Amino acid sequence: MIKQIQHGDVLFKRIPRLPSGLKPFSRHDGKLIVAEGEATGHNHVIESDKATLWTLEKDGETQLYLEAIEPVIITHEEHKALPIPKGIYEIGRVKEYDYFSEMERHVVD
Repeated sequence: MIKQIQHGDVLFKRIPRLPSGLKPFSRHDGKLIVAEGEATGHNHVIESDKATLWTLEKDGETQLYLEAIEPVIITHEEHKALPIPKGIYEIGRVKEYDYFSEMERHVVD
């Protein structure tokens, strides 16, 4: 079973169940915008109606979750389309560590 999936700078970590207190994330023109491209303006998108994005507000931070009741495809203009198996995922961003400045930062896609 796949535990993590990476699509550009977006990371999907499989989890056993959704946490409580979630709110549904709105679709835009029928599409789920999983992540907006900071550098290029290109978005990571799921068009399937077999997926739901959820948000959880905690300590001033917003965490996204994906629930796919069937396999879905995520697309982005600069990456190959990628299948995501049926399941529940916590969505994060890929980070890199700069050893010279001793700082961690998000990878920008």
